Amino acid sequence: MKAVEMKTVEGNRKQAVPAFQPGDTIRLEINILAMKKGFFKMSASASVDGVMAVEGELSAMVMEAPEPA
Repeated sequence: MKAVEMKTVEGNRKQAVPAFQPGDTIRLEINILAMKKGFFKMSASASVDGVMAVEGELSAMVMEAPEPA
């Protein structure tokens, strides 16, 4: 079984946004910038009702999942 481990979060930019309420829908947009041997570099942003709340770059690695204890 495979798992994804987040490695880094870089350059996160937060916007001044109004307080969000329970029940608001968060829209996540993730674009793969590079992929090599199970390692991914991505750009990501999160918005609520069209208002961008945060954006940044992420990296992650696909690896074997640990056995359950």
